[in-house]
Amino acid sequence: MPTISNSQKLYSLALFFLFVLLAIVASVSTKEADALLQWKASLQNDPNKVLSSWTYKPNNNSFNSSTKTQPSTTTPCTTWFGISCDIAGSVIGINLTNCGLEGTLQNFSFSSFPNLAYFDLSLNSISGTIPPEISSLSKLIQLNLSTNQIFGKIPEQIGLVSDLQVLVLSNNKLNGSIPKEIGYLASLTELDVHANSLGGPIPTPLGNLTNLAYLHLEINSLSGLIPLEMGNLSELVEHYLNNNTLKGPIPSSFGNFKKLKVLSFFKTNSLVLFLKKWEI
Repeated sequence: MPTISNSQKLYSLALFFLFVLLAIVASVSTKEADALLQWKASLQNDPNKVLSSWTYKPNNNSFNSSTKTQPSTTTPCTTWFGISCDIAGSVIGINLTNCGLEGTLQNFSFSSFPNLAYFDLSLNSISGTIPPEISSLSKLIQLNLSTNQIFGKIPEQIGLVSDLQVLVLSNNKLNGSIPKEIGYLASLTELDVHANSLGGPIPTPLGNLTNLAYLHLEINSLSGLIPLEMGNLSELVEHYLNNNTLKGPIPSSFGNFKKLKVLSFFKTNSLVLFLKKWEI
């Protein structure tokens, strides 16, 4: 009786694991595609029909003889507008900037995108609030929801998106205070929340963002003193605080901003500058 060699066993085992891996990838891709289609269906308007490519299409390379139908492709990676994927076929980028989309994020299944790194919905007409479930995007690096009609508070759960490097929420209708949890985002290099209706003091934990290069807090209703800890932001290149209701002295620790190119804070604020303490 013929025996199976070790090489044949290894080959069979490798094939088995390959099929398992392909099945897992297909399952993830299908889940992501279904989630995108669910969100698409919830949108009120897509005036430029940019999401018309978001659909299941017949697979021309195979045929089901029992049902006499062609199965549908389930991956959004190849032809779906604004979608990019990694080599395994999982969605890592959603870029739908300036598409005229109208709708909310309430039906966006954040938990269905475990590998999403880039999410850009800027320059649309997205309204409603930012769901706390956004914390499910554990691998998110860049989030841009600027120039929409989003209202309500910035969810404190944003502080759980630990890999976030760019957070842009400007030109919306956000209110409440800036959550102190943003100060937990140690990798953040850009924070832009300008042109909203944010109030209250600048959270002291923002001083923990030692990698921050661009900080835009202008055109809000921020009040109180500028925390001394803000002087810890030694990597700052641009720092905007103008058009708020801040008061008191500008901390002498601002002299630590050796890389600073733009500093704007006087308009409508009541701040006092002690020039002799500055070394910028």
